Formats: sequence, C-alpha cells, structure tokens
Amino acid sequence: KFPRAEATPGALLRCGVLQVILGKDVKANESFDKLGRLYPDSPEAKSMHFVRAKALVEMDFIVDAKRAVMRMVENASAYTPGQFLVIAGLMKENNEREAALAAYQKAIARADDPEIDRPIIERALYNLGVLHYDRQFYAEAATALKDLLKKADFRSAVAVRVNGKAVDLATPITEE
Repeated sequence: KFPRAEATPGALLRCGVLQVILGKDVKANESFDKLGRLYPDSPEAKSMHFVRAKALVEMDFIVDAKRAVMRMVENASAYTPGQFLVIAGLMKENNEREAALAAYQKAIARADDPEIDRPIIERALYNLGVLHYDRQFYAEAATALKDLLKKADFRSAVAVRVNGKAVDLATPITEE
C-alpha cells in the first residue's frame, strides 16, 4: 500500500525473515530480491544476507544459510568485519568449513583499522589456522598462525590463548 514509505525496507527485510521461518522460501526470496532491487542503498538491503544467514542457521537450514553467506562474500563491501566474524563462527560450528574460511578471510580483508579491528583480526586468523589444520593444510595453518603471532597484542585474549592460558578464542561471537 505504501511502496516507497521510509519503513518499507525494514518491513521487506522482516517479511523475508518471517517467510523463511514459515518455510515459504519462494516468497522469502521475492521479498529479499525486492528489497535489494528497490532499496539497494538502504541499511536493510546491505545487511539482508547477514540477517538471512543468521535466521537460517537458527532454524537449522544450513545449506540455505551457506548460500546466504556466499552472497555476503560476493558483496563483501556491504558487511562489516564483525558480521563476517559472527557468520564465520556459525558456519564453523555447523561444519561448513569452506563458507567459514571465506567469511574469516573477508573479516580480515574488511578490517580497516588495525587497532580497532585487532580482536576481529586475531580471532579470524586463529580460526583460519584451526580450520586449515583440521583439513590437514598445514602450510596454510602455519601461515595464518604466524600472521596471528605477528599481529597479536600479547595482552589480548587471543595471545593469552596462544600462550596456553584458559581463554578459549575458538568460541564464536554470536552478536556483532
């Protein structure tokens, strides 16, 4: 009824998420596509794949969530390093290693400020190392962990974990 109202992008995003929850995938896709097409510069459109991926993981629709994560990766400039870190952790928890790797790499790539984004960079490098090690890609694991040691502030939680203390940085962040 009010297709160009200020609240329309938010309504389309919430509508799409509700349609996903109700199992109406075709309608959800239509809502998300309409949001992206009509309001591409809105904050809702820029965060829709993140919101969608989180909702899909919460409902245990991991294959669909992985697709949403890969759309995030394709449109990386629309997402923050923190959003990539959160979604990477969710993908890692659900054994979607390729999606987790891609999201951790984007978290690092999108980190602009080495001081402000340091906790994100450290956590992403640590988890990249773990994922590569689990896949028996030892050279890649070593590279990620060497990068971590170069960038780590040894007063930080990551460095405490690296030095064998009790803080466990493999625990994913669930909110940005």
